Amino acid sequence: MSVEKHIRDIIGVKKSKMKPSAGKLLVSEPFMPDMYFKRTVILLIEHNEEGSIGVVLNKPTFLKIKDVVNSFPDVNHTVHSGGPVNINNIYFLHRLSDIISEGDKLVDDVYWGGNKEEIIDILQANYFDDDKMRIFMGYSGWTPGQLDFEIDNYSWIVTDLNTDLIFNTPAKELWSAVVEDMGHEYSYWKNLPINPQMN
Repeated sequence: MSVEKHIRDIIGVKKSKMKPSAGKLLVSEPFMPDMYFKRTVILLIEHNEEGSIGVVLNKPTFLKIKDVVNSFPDVNHTVHSGGPVNINNIYFLHRLSDIISEGDKLVDDVYWGGNKEEIIDILQANYFDDDKMRIFMGYSGWTPGQLDFEIDNYSWIVTDLNTDLIFNTPAKELWSAVVEDMGHEYSYWKNLPINPQMN
């Protein structure tokens, strides 16, 4: 038995009560062994019989859009690592549906993508703040049934999206903030060590 599973059994980590769907958050369990996804919060973009797509919300990089895609303006806003798939592509999450058309609505006022020319105009005008738009390189992907399997095996808890929380919380604090927002049932997660073999 792994140390992670032993501690999980002792403290009574529960399976997710919610089912995954577009617009929901995935919160990694405290002892996620995968270093890339450890203590991450992922926004699900798609979840269907063809698989699942999401973006990690709390992995900022030191890159600019120009470093990833030459045709985009050189702006100072942070590019986040959305996941290990298609890392040479740029994706946008925003709350600017009044000025960006053709985006896919996820929940409330949160949209994924949109008209490329309008997005470039906004970037060139340096119009937005991080509480209105997030820029990602790459995304996270799961094959059909893979995410459901991982959820059943305690890797993720599915929870509702708190829009203001994810857009206004610093990346290094986001996992703990979302865990706290999930309620007292999960509040003890914040006090668990990242490495379960540490005491």
